[in-house]
Order: sequence, then structure tokens, then C-alpha cells
Amino acid sequence: MRYLFGVVAAFAVLILVPGHGAAQTRCRAADTNSAHFLRVINMMMSPEHAASRTGHSLPLVTSAQITLVTDSTVCSRAGQAMDSVSHATEAGTRPPSTVPMYVFQIGTSYAVVDLLSPNDNDADLIYFFGPSWNFTGISFSQ
Repeated sequence: MRYLFGVVAAFAVLILVPGHGAAQTRCRAADTNSAHFLRVINMMMSPEHAASRTGHSLPLVTSAQITLVTDSTVCSRAGQAMDSVSHATEAGTRPPSTVPMYVFQIGTSYAVVDLLSPNDNDADLIYFFGPSWNFTGISFSQ
């Protein structure tokens, strides 16, 4: 009986306490920051920003096709994609992000904003991904 209790307790700790193996599974809810990033992404659809849009392999879409994601499966995949980018670009081993991020669907592509993403300036970074979550670029947002 003691053994069974110990196994159940250990399993509960592994599930309930996020550790280095836990990946981000939640998206941030709509707020003033998400509204700002929606405006920035929508601006990329204008003709004067075509070079930036195509440089990030983003499809030309209407504002109705740019949405803040709330689906936990998509958010989990965004976390995995961000962790992959982090491991590919940083020499050190940064633990997987467990902090909710803003995830936007842009037609068949995606944009992810992690407000805690390290950078050397005052701007927030917007990471862009294709339909298969392949990294297509990064942009700054003031």
C-alpha cells in the first residue's frame, strides 16, 4: 500500500508541477497587447509592406483571416516551435517556455509573440511560422 501511495504521489508531482520538460500549452487571452500585435500584423498586409510580408513567407490575407488563437492544441504546437527556434539560435540550453504566449493565425501561417523572449532592445519580437510550423522569420514591434 505504501508503494502504491508513493507511485501515485510521484506521478501527481510529475503532472502537476511544470518542469524543464513542460512546454507551453496556453495562449494569452485578448488584451491591449494582443490588439497592438493584431494591428502590426494587419499592417503587413498593406501594399507598402509587401516586401516584409513576402520576406516572412506570409500569405496575403484579409483582416478577418488574422485571428488570435485560443485552441490549446495550436498553442502547444506554437510552444514547441518556439522551443525549437530557441534551441537552434541560442548556444545555451534554455528550458522550454511555460509562459503563455500570443499566437496569431494568419491564413495558413502563424505568428507568435513571447513577451519574455530575450532581446537587446525595447521592441517585442514577432516570430513567423509557415503552415507546418517551419520558422520563416522574425520581426520587431515597437
